[in-house]
Amino acid sequence: SVTNNNQSELWFKDGDQALIKSVATGHPDDGGLTYIKVCNYRDGNTFKTVLNSIYNVEKDDFELPEGLTIDGVPENVRPSEQFAFWAYVDEVFHNERRVESWEPVQGKSGKEMFKEVVNDFKVIKLGFGRGDIVFGQLEEIYEDEGSLDKSPIRIKRMGAGLDTSYHITSLARELEIPADKQAEIANLPSITQYCIDTWGVKAGTEAEQSADNLFD
Repeated sequence: SVTNNNQSELWFKDGDQALIKSVATGHPDDGGLTYIKVCNYRDGNTFKTVLNSIYNVEKDDFELPEGLTIDGVPENVRPSEQFAFWAYVDEVFHNERRVESWEPVQGKSGKEMFKEVVNDFKVIKLGFGRGDIVFGQLEEIYEDEGSLDKSPIRIKRMGAGLDTSYHITSLARELEIPADKQAEIANLPSITQYCIDTWGVKAGTEAEQSADNLFD
């Protein structure tokens, strides 16, 4: 199985604000956004994420891709429905300076924040939220603009644990993916393949995927 080193995924902590440009259009036929069910659980000191199933548009249902298994997941762990898509992440603003290279900046409210320049493609994977409130915000952008890849999008996480919420809005400003990064889009694995490679467990192997701050 593939160990998830989290390098290709954007992980949000409380107060983080990410400025992104979606690679996915949101159109049903572009395959750039997918729905998955994953089992998130703690095994000793390790958090694990195991793919339970992926939504199949043609069948209008979730299914576990052939050759994969969910063995090893404790019986009491219920799968969580999430959505995932590729995005170009320009920068992320943090409440705390956890890395020396993050630059101190003044937020609009006058509060000091710390800017991390990312300039890379990351997978955004989020839960639908209670009453689908998180995904609904993304749907609203799609309905307003006809596509997810037109305007830059800001994703902000607030709270932790069961009190976590996300605020997703499109921004009336320009954000172009740099030409050298634009050329990399063709080489990104499909989002479905990424999910299979990262959280899917092949039959006969143990689950090794870990998510270090899943429950923060």
